[in-house]
Amino acid sequence: KISEYKLVLISVAFLVIFSVGCAKKDGKEIKIGAVFCLTGSGKTVGEDALKGVVLAVEQINNKGGIFGKKVKLIVEDDQTSPQLSVSATQKLVNFDKVKVIIGALPSSNTLADIPIAESAKIILFSPASSNPKISNGGDYIFRNWISDLVEGSAMAHYTYNVLKQKKLAILFVNNEYGGGLKDVFKNTFEQLGGKVTITESYEQDATDFRTQLTKIKATSPDSIYSPGHPKEMALILNQAKEMKIGLPFESAVAFEDPVVLELAKGNAEGVIYSTPFLDISSDNPTIKNFIETFRNKYKRDPGVFAAHGYDAFNIIALAIQKGGYD
Repeated sequence: KISEYKLVLISVAFLVIFSVGCAKKDGKEIKIGAVFCLTGSGKTVGEDALKGVVLAVEQINNKGGIFGKKVKLIVEDDQTSPQLSVSATQKLVNFDKVKVIIGALPSSNTLADIPIAESAKIILFSPASSNPKISNGGDYIFRNWISDLVEGSAMAHYTYNVLKQKKLAILFVNNEYGGGLKDVFKNTFEQLGGKVTITESYEQDATDFRTQLTKIKATSPDSIYSPGHPKEMALILNQAKEMKIGLPFESAVAFEDPVVLELAKGNAEGVIYSTPFLDISSDNPTIKNFIETFRNKYKRDPGVFAAHGYDAFNIIALAIQKGGYD
């Protein structure tokens, strides 16, 4: 009886593993979750990234899907909030039973979601999070966006060696995104021989930066390095102009958001920022095809976040094709 009992357990275990691991024979669709910031301060980034993912899903489905099954994309809006990102991730894992989630986008949100993904053993794949901690987040955590170790270091080298600025202040958003860039930039800049006169922070969604700007002005820096979210950065530029702070600014990829120019207008003139680059004029056939199909669908050029979203889904689709939906 004992040996028969063991045999039954082994048989059941095999059936469970086989039914989970063989995507060709399990269910009628392949569910992929997405946790994006479609409202809040990260709205523009989230909308751009989602457009890239949706385009990639449509292309896969138009070709018959994966293993002949259509991909169902289940999208949740975390409103650029780490707390809501956690709720969205829990919903996708526990209710929708997805095995892979594209997201989150802000580093703070992705870092908040990592324990859930690791515990549930589902893939969390971010197309936009940059904080260095994500590299060691766990066995199920991936991204196709560069680490702040790259972007922050590149901007520090450029500021010191090309702009020839040796003394500057830092004003950053106090979250994992801003803090990650601040740390890397500051450490690299100081290692090169530069001096950081003062480091000031502000909370996400803040609207008044006059206290921080007053402190910064008193230290007489050559410029201000200010990584943050688009609306906040625009308000900083406007308030610096009101306070007659004529210092140049350096920033990071979020400055690419059109919201900055809409709100800051001429006050954004002269800001230098770092960003991953999408070459719209590239002759590479893969890039040309992506840009043309994106333009046909959305009637505008893709941004760099759309390109990363598009790539993120296609990487996941390839992984499923090679290894199954498990």
